[in-house]
Amino acid sequence: MFAGLKDYWSKQIRPRQKELAREGVVWLAASSGLLVGLTLAFLKPFQDRVINILLGFLTYDAIVLGFCLTASIFALSIPDVALKTKMATTIDPKDGRDPYTDLVFMFTWASLMHLISAMLTLGLLGALGFASNVEFLNSACVWATLGGLYTAVVVYGATQFLAALVTVSQVGEVIIADLRKPPP
Repeated sequence: MFAGLKDYWSKQIRPRQKELAREGVVWLAASSGLLVGLTLAFLKPFQDRVINILLGFLTYDAIVLGFCLTASIFALSIPDVALKTKMATTIDPKDGRDPYTDLVFMFTWASLMHLISAMLTLGLLGALGFASNVEFLNSACVWATLGGLYTAVVVYGATQFLAALVTVSQVGEVIIADLRKPPP
């Protein structure tokens, strides 16, 4: 498993690292997290309401993770071999990547973001369960920081999901246009 993650990091994420960091959605997520973090610093969260909100986000993450994984499988199983071959062999001279690899990456990246978000949600739910017994977890500063970081991850994940939805539509348009071409 760790070898697969290392391979994914070195072959897929690392080459796109600067590109991913420069996206406007990173700044949207960071500013949303900062705003929520500052708000939580002045509000004492109501534990039962926070738990309900987190459970809602956990449900959302599970649904979106399923969607993105299904989209990844869909991308890998595009029925038209000629279309897949064209996508895999058309190399962008600027970055040396092909559209097919980028398509699969986009869906797996969105899946990974929602997996991380779901794991953070479970961690926060666990921390809330122990909050009354651990002095460190009763600090408003700790919850403001955790809430801000969590919000940034959720907002970033949501933007990746939106990109996945738009991409499914675009891929569908390409496949439909390819199917409508008259036979040679």
